[in-house]
Amino acid sequence: GTLRTHCAAFTCMKHAAAAAARDGGALRCLTFEITSTLVCMSVPLGRVYGEAVRHYKLPCPDDDAMKAAFKSAYGKTNAELPNFGAASLANEREWWRAMIRSTLDQAGCTEALDDETFPLVFQRIYSSFASPDVWAPCPEGASAMRHAKERGLVVGVCSNVYPRYVDQNLPLLGLHRDLDFAATSYEAGALKPSRDVFDAAARKASHVNRLLHGRTQPDVAPGQAHTVHTLTPLTHAHRALFF
Repeated sequence: GTLRTHCAAFTCMKHAAAAAARDGGALRCLTFEITSTLVCMSVPLGRVYGEAVRHYKLPCPDDDAMKAAFKSAYGKTNAELPNFGAASLANEREWWRAMIRSTLDQAGCTEALDDETFPLVFQRIYSSFASPDVWAPCPEGASAMRHAKERGLVVGVCSNVYPRYVDQNLPLLGLHRDLDFAATSYEAGALKPSRDVFDAAARKASHVNRLLHGRTQPDVAPGQAHTVHTLTPLTHAHRALFF
């Protein structure tokens, strides 16, 4: 409930501040993972895929089987085209085209894979993941973000995702309002825990801090990145940057 959400935000901030103090610094910026921390799925993943296939009255396994096919396809596609194809494809949409085709293939949805039908099914699935029918704010993460901004901190995301999450999904849920910057693995060309992603976040955080709090503010040292683990309902670790 609301009390648990506020407690989660308070505990997150308390752990972040304590970690900063141990390093001899003051907490100035908090960054968040997006998936499962700020943004959560509001319906089962297998249902989204299954409903897209069933919309065209095509045979389809149950939602659990679709989810299993997705997990298998995700592992295969990610191994062949890591980081959503950032280094090898024109855009992440092409990565999802390959991923969704593989999912349908592994689920045995052969009738959904012919040349004229697949684009229709693909579009329904791809469009669903830009819809509030599928996504909802994670209450604890959204509350922690709001609390950090009310404390005067620079607030960002540092996440293994592609820009669509920042451009569409966060604004769709009103989560862009407290966000000062975003660093994605896709744009950095590397996945966390690679230092490249955190360096990109540190550069952006430093610039935002100077804009908000004065041009003489020092840079964020790339090595001063700390993971804040909590025992709250927040399901993914936050990253805290200190300067």
